[in-house]
Amino acid sequence: MRTPAQNGEKMRTYLVTGGAGFIGSNYIHYMFKKYDNEIRIINVDALTYAGNLENLKDVEKRDNYTFVKANICDKEAIGKIFAENAVGHGRTGTKTGKGVNCV
Repeated sequence: MRTPAQNGEKMRTYLVTGGAGFIGSNYIHYMFKKYDNEIRIINVDALTYAGNLENLKDVEKRDNYTFVKANICDKEAIGKIFAENAVGHGRTGTKTGKGVNCV
């Protein structure tokens, strides 16, 4: 089976925030299991209390996976990611009821 890139199509890119945590890393594993090389994932995580890159050891060398250590409140870092990529956004986190408060 040919990948979108091999067919001359653009690969769909997903931005996962908090992807080094429990929920985010399992979401990344799920997406790669389901779509394999048909997608690209950009994982943005500040690696605070819940983030652990050991959760993603098995995907870190994939050509279609990128890790960016950044806080999602860092407008410059996030702006650069969006400027360089066409992405769809899926949020993960354990405190989803409170949302994100960037001051």
